[in-house]
Amino acid sequence: MQQSQNLAYCVTKHGHAANLYYSQKKLLNSEEKGPTLSHINPEYKSEKFELSDYLYSDVYKINVGALIPEEQKNKLKETYGDNWLEKANGMYAKIERDIHDDTVRRFGKLQTIQEGQVLRGLLGLLKHKQTEKNDFKRIHGRVYSDFYRTSDTRMLCSEFIAHTTIAALYELNEQLKKDILEVQKKKEIKSPPDPGQVVTIPFEHENLERVHPDRLIQVLKKSGCIERYAPVPIVEDLFKKEVLEEAKEDEENTSRMTL
Repeated sequence: MQQSQNLAYCVTKHGHAANLYYSQKKLLNSEEKGPTLSHINPEYKSEKFELSDYLYSDVYKINVGALIPEEQKNKLKETYGDNWLEKANGMYAKIERDIHDDTVRRFGKLQTIQEGQVLRGLLGLLKHKQTEKNDFKRIHGRVYSDFYRTSDTRMLCSEFIAHTTIAALYELNEQLKKDILEVQKKKEIKSPPDPGQVVTIPFEHENLERVHPDRLIQVLKKSGCIERYAPVPIVEDLFKKEVLEEAKEDEENTSRMTL
C-alpha cells in the first residue's frame, strides 16, 4: 500500500501495525480458529495470520507485570496467590481477544487516514507529547461501545492499536480492582479502601493522532512492558523449504511457458 510505503520512508521503518491475537471464532472464509490479525488497512480487517506474516514482521508481546507498581503487586498476590502475574496476563489476553473477536461489530466504519493527510502531517509527527492528559476512560468507552461502528472515523493503523491497547489495559485495571476489593470484603473489612490505580497505562501525555508504528513500539518499550518474539528455528526452516519449493515450481512453469 503506497500510504504505508510513504509513511515508512519518511517517518518510520515500520509501515504498518496490527494486533495479533488467538481468535476463538472461525475466521472469515475459513473453518479454522487461530492466530489472527486485527487491523485497519485501509478499512477494518480481521485476517488469518500466515506464516509469511510472522517472518516478515516484528512481533511483540505485552507483559502487564511491568505496568504494575510494587505495592499493587502485593495486593494482587494476596488476591490471586503466587501465580498472580500469570493470572493478570491471562486476564489481559482474554480482554484483548474479546475486543478484537468482536471488531466487525465494534469497528465497522474505521478506515486508515488518507495519504494526503498523512503526508501533510509528517512534520507534526515529530512532536509526540502534549500537555493535557489523555482521557483513558473515554477511549475505553468508545472501544467498548458502537462508536466506531456508527461513526465514520479515520486514524493511523498504529493509532488504532494504541486505542485498543489503552482500552484493554483500562478494562484490566477495573477487573483487578474489583477482585482486590472482593477479597478484602471477604476478610470482613467493612469499608475497604479503593485499591487505586493497579495498572499504569502508557500514553498518558502522548498525542495519539501522531503515533506512527515505531512510536507505538517506543512508548511501550519505555514502559518496559513489551518484549520481541524471535522466530522459532523450525518455523524459519519450514518457510525456507516453502520458498524453495515455490521457486522451483516457478522456474518449471517459466521454462514451459518459454518453450
